[in-house]
Amino acid sequence: MFYLLVLVISFNGCASFNPNKLPGFLVEGEGNVIKKSSVSVVTKFLNCDESIRYFDCKTCEKNIQVVFVTISNKSDNTYSFKTSSIIPEGIETSEAALRCARSILVNGGIWPPALVRNHKINEEIKEDFSSKEIKDSQIKSKEELSGVVFFNQINKGGKIIIPLFNKDTGDKILFEFSKD
Repeated sequence: MFYLLVLVISFNGCASFNPNKLPGFLVEGEGNVIKKSSVSVVTKFLNCDESIRYFDCKTCEKNIQVVFVTISNKSDNTYSFKTSSIIPEGIETSEAALRCARSILVNGGIWPPALVRNHKINEEIKEDFSSKEIKDSQIKSKEELSGVVFFNQINKGGKIIIPLFNKDTGDKILFEFSKD
């Protein structure tokens, strides 16, 4: 008897990954700006089109809010930034990457077909998301720090608070932003 094995592959979303680089830093006029004690923080809540451009993922459909942050320290002090201090707490980069993971639908002649994760592309997604994430850092005088934070979807009017800690005085500065 002759058996014919047919492999059918269809794509869930897209089985490729084509993100673009983020701009190096946000500048005033590109987002919401707050200045305190010679330190400025600029944030931009990325919309769905921007998320597709920079992350090749419709994050708005995956319950992910991407916020691009640039911190500019023009003071004479050093400030400490920690992503875990942001309110509300963001989601892990690996979780955001997993929500944007690519899968393929494979049918080897058996019904129902199986949904299989595309490991190679999903590793690329994880690496790309991680490379764009803002990192915990000490921001010295005249330095800037930039990157993204991933949150569960934030509705219009929702707020995030970014605290910075002055390493020289022990003071804390809070920067509060609302999604327009």
